[in-house]
Formats: sequence, C-alpha cells, structure tokens
Amino acid sequence: MIKRTVLILFLISAFVISGLAKSSAQELGTTPQEKAQLESVEPEPDWVWGEVINLDPQNKVILLKYLDYETDQEKEMKVTVDENTTYESIKSIEDLKQNDPISIDYILTPEGINVAKHITLERPEEPDIVLPKEAEIVPSKLTEGNEVGAPRMRFNAETGEPINDETFNNESGWGLPESSVDEPIIPR
Repeated sequence: MIKRTVLILFLISAFVISGLAKSSAQELGTTPQEKAQLESVEPEPDWVWGEVINLDPQNKVILLKYLDYETDQEKEMKVTVDENTTYESIKSIEDLKQNDPISIDYILTPEGINVAKHITLERPEEPDIVLPKEAEIVPSKLTEGNEVGAPRMRFNAETGEPINDETFNNESGWGLPESSVDEPIIPR
C-alpha cells in the first residue's frame, strides 16, 4: 500500500512539474513575428587591421594579412565586399593596392563568409610642422689637441645662417670670451 501511494504521489508531482515547465516555456517562447525580427537583426561587426596581400576586384574579394592578438601569430583572412560596403580614404576596392594598410569592419555570415561593412585605407599622417632642411656644417677652426672632434658651429635662430665669430670659436671651445677663460669665478 505504501508503494502504491508513493507511486501515485510521484506521478502526480511529475504531471504538475511538466505542466509548469510547459506553461513557463510558452511564456518565454517567441511568436513567429518576433522570430523573424530576431533573425533580421544583423550581428555586431568585428574589426581587423592588416595589409592587403591580394585583390580580386571582379569577385570583390580582399585577402588580408593580420596579426591574431590571441595567438600572437600572423594569419590571413578573406573578406568579401558587397554593394553595402562603405569606404574611407578610397572610393572602391579598385583603389586598393598590394601592401596597403587597411582597417575593416566586417560581419561573419551564417555561411562562414566575412562580409566587409566598412573599409578604411590607413594613410600615414603628415607632420603638422615643416622642419627646415638640415643646415650644412662648415668646418671651423679646431682647437689645438682637438683634431678628431667635430667642428663647432652656431646658427642664427631667426635666419638659420651660420655664425662664425671669435667669441664662439675660441681656444676653450665653450663659446666664452677669451678674457674669461682663465679667470676664476669668485662668489660675492
């Protein structure tokens, strides 16, 4: 009799639990419209930076060499360009050349194809400051015992012209007037 009671209680509890699980699954389930909406949402794009190895403009495919930061190894990736791909610093895939550094935002399709969403040609930045050409150093009078040393030369800060005066090229080589070379400095 006890076995029968335990069996009946077990069956009743199993029906109750399965009924609760079924009703909660229906509450959490999605309608066909929600499923279609979820499937139409594009996955979050990934990003890669690398160099162009090969281009196939007719098939709209770029072969890219990049550094895999997780394994610290260089790898290759094939990326397909479609009509929705946008560009920065270039107008189309035809503007790319081998060894160009590029940055690509792409998505991986369910078929396993990398589709480019945005491609940027990374151009080296030009300096804001234009540096003057190096001034030609004209050898000056070297001091005795300093035959191996570099010539001493000053330049005018405004014009860039070399200044070659006796104050700078004296025997001390320190740009001090001749009279102050041997005079001791006495604190007052």
